Amino acid sequence: MPLLSMMQGDGLGTLRLRLTLLRDTLPQAVADTIERIGPEVASMLSDAAPAGKSAAGGESMPMEGDAPGRLQESFTSTFTASASGATTTVSTTQPNKLALVRSGHRAVFPVRKRALMWPGLAHPVRRAGPVAPNDFVTPVLADAAVQAFAELGAAVGAALALAAEG
Repeated sequence: MPLLSMMQGDGLGTLRLRLTLLRDTLPQAVADTIERIGPEVASMLSDAAPAGKSAAGGESMPMEGDAPGRLQESFTSTFTASASGATTTVSTTQPNKLALVRSGHRAVFPVRKRALMWPGLAHPVRRAGPVAPNDFVTPVLADAAVQAFAELGAAVGAALALAAEG
């Protein structure tokens, strides 16, 4: 379309400019929102995770394959952006402990001896558990999804408003 036609009040030229502005601003607005949401979700999981306590009274030994420390301190987020989009991944350095907390377990009794004993335990015990399941993750992720959709909606709305002002 010739420039003269666009300048004579043809709304199509203005619409093209606004759509171009929207195309240029929307992906970055969405990526910025996704980048901000990841650490918020990790923090929400940390806040909701049970504090727990070691049977030894101090720092417990990590489960095989898990990092040492408290479950509350194990949540992290990683942001990745590419030409095709943006993602944020929230993970834990203690997947086995998280699975145990979420699913719980029945009481554990000794099989070969009269008591259970493991490194760090102050004295032998007759049984361990039972431990009730604590799925703190599902409600946190449900709340985070609502928050993410609201923030993404606001980002898209802001980009549309900017394009409408043109």
